[in-house]
Amino acid sequence: EESSRAAIALEPHNADLHHDIGIIIGGTGDVQRAEKSFWTALRIAPAHGGAHFNVGLIQASRGELQIAAESFRAAVSANPDDEDARNQLSSILTRIGMGSTF
Repeated sequence: EESSRAAIALEPHNADLHHDIGIIIGGTGDVQRAEKSFWTALRIAPAHGGAHFNVGLIQASRGELQIAAESFRAAVSANPDDEDARNQLSSILTRIGMGSTF
């Protein structure tokens, strides 16, 4: 935790760093703080595919399927070769009755 704060203090505008810290925090079960880190990454780099993907996972876990679909669309748009993002988007679209149309 302390090393994460130190890293952010050195590079506060590093979207990848905020994203990676979000993953680490999420691994501890603190989803709210993890999501905050992902949103910080997106404020810095609005096309950060990994942050969109992880926000989408959190939104989907809360049942916010329409919003999650938009996050996964953004992840796919940022990185069209990301099979995980494409699969999540397809799954969400199927669940909300939109087929798998990207």
